[in-house]
Amino acid sequence: MASEATQDARARSSIPSLKERRQRYRQETVDAILAAARAVMQEQGVAALNLNEVARRLGVSGQALAKYFPNKAALYDALFLLGQRLFREAEEELWRTSAPDWERIRRWFEIRLALACEHPDLYSLIWGDAVPGFTSSPEEIRAMLAGAQRGIGEVIAAGAIDASMPPERVVDILMAVRHGIIAEHLAKRTFLPPGSDRFSGLIADVLAVFEQAWEPEWQRSPRATDLERTRGADQQKGGSTTERG
Repeated sequence: MASEATQDARARSSIPSLKERRQRYRQETVDAILAAARAVMQEQGVAALNLNEVARRLGVSGQALAKYFPNKAALYDALFLLGQRLFREAEEELWRTSAPDWERIRRWFEIRLALACEHPDLYSLIWGDAVPGFTSSPEEIRAMLAGAQRGIGEVIAAGAIDASMPPERVVDILMAVRHGIIAEHLAKRTFLPPGSDRFSGLIADVLAVFEQAWEPEWQRSPRATDLERTRGADQQKGGSTTERG
């Protein structure tokens, strides 16, 4: 009897409360709205998001939709946070699981490109100028920037990069180059053959240039170091001659 009573008690405790069921229903509805909104943006463009179209696809009235998102700005905000979480979590996973070297930076480029290709609507909303008047959350942007500065800063601290400039400058340069590669790929993806690596293939080449330019002096060959010193001395002589002239 005691065993049956225990089983009954466990069964009752596993039944969600009315409040829990309402919360779950609300979250499922929000997820459905966001999915419909993303479908509209992917088909018609990020700036073409329309609450009436979202409501039509869900088979509800605009008034019913307004209970969850009273206006388009609120829906954009939710989509922005969804995208930020997606991209930030991927990078945080990279920082936790990779060694502080150039392979980490290569993966940092590749992960962002892969996610941008998989979720072009969210990428354009966050890092593009697709929606006039939409203002993103500065706190979320700062959090992701801080993560990049920390992750790449560890590569610099480990001695893999000697750029002779502040670490923040290194991060800014790499982020600008990464964004440029992704922007080119997204802008031209409809004209490229399926599976083309025209722009994704640039990542290894671009990083090889940076790795050579920012190679720590202790890793350079004696011959390369001597050539640089000779070149520097020649430049100084040339400058002195010019000044005397």
